[in-house]
Amino acid sequence: MPTHSSSLLSDVVSVVLNRRGTVWHCLMVDAGGNVVWNAVARDAKAMRYVFEDLNDSFTPIPARPPAVEEAAAPANRESFQGANRIVSLEKFWKIYLQYLRASGKAEGTVRTYQLAYNKIIRDNRITRIDDLTLDRIEAWARDKIASGIRVGSVNFYVRNLKAALEWGVDNFHIRKNPLEAWELVGKKELPRQRNLSPEELRAVVMTEPNEEWRIRWTVYLYSGFRNQAEGALRWEWIDWENREIIFPVGKGGVNGRRRHIPLHPKLQTELSAWRNRKLDRRESAASGPVLRKLMPRTISLRLKEMCREAKVDPEGVNLFSIRHTYEKALNTSG
Repeated sequence: MPTHSSSLLSDVVSVVLNRRGTVWHCLMVDAGGNVVWNAVARDAKAMRYVFEDLNDSFTPIPARPPAVEEAAAPANRESFQGANRIVSLEKFWKIYLQYLRASGKAEGTVRTYQLAYNKIIRDNRITRIDDLTLDRIEAWARDKIASGIRVGSVNFYVRNLKAALEWGVDNFHIRKNPLEAWELVGKKELPRQRNLSPEELRAVVMTEPNEEWRIRWTVYLYSGFRNQAEGALRWEWIDWENREIIFPVGKGGVNGRRRHIPLHPKLQTELSAWRNRKLDRRESAASGPVLRKLMPRTISLRLKEMCREAKVDPEGVNLFSIRHTYEKALNTSG
């Protein structure tokens, strides 16, 4: 085990135990959040001994025979968790912020965690970890939501604080996470969603002025593709002779097999015309993507816009709404 000079240790304010993959790091951090020493090991038990001794008094680490280490580890770990448990929330938070900086986290990330601490701990004047209870935080969450604070913001604050406390448990700074049983609030407050009928989507197709967007809505209407699959569709996957779309393995295939989707006559007509127009413009239509790949939000916003233009109620309509028109569209002749 290494030893350390008193001059080196005089600036150390905390010792942090951290695991990255299979490697354990014991970091000594100064008041500025700088790492002044870093011990590295793959033996978790040995590294915990390093952490215990340094965290206790910043004294040189005595050597332990391997056999003694193995036998003493469970009891030593239990006594450590009780003896060195942090009581003050402020002290624990300083150590956690030092850990974030020592781990290379961006200052914006550090400020995000500090914001959660301010909103929950300081605003509630909680000073001791034992005073931080799940009932108290749930009551705070209800009051904040009732006052008009967004549910997502409340969940964001508590989720960050819960993650910090979990880190404290994993690194033996605190005995247990008082927010371990916290569950996101407002999970049942889902926005209303309604499905578009084939007639409504056909109205959107007829109203759409942009030819590429019009092909996109047609693909959704007559293929039943999920989410962004229409953006992944490639020309070489279309079997014109057998009238089907063949997704290769790994590109929408199922259980290691290629996925075959029948090519609806309406869709075949539109895709064929789209291909001819691209060829007339001397654009590639033999291979490559049929349509540009777009973000789901972009598609949903365009869909709502076209619904309004087509005099279709846009309330509750989003990207997933149009998937449910497929089976009905196959059974209608429009």
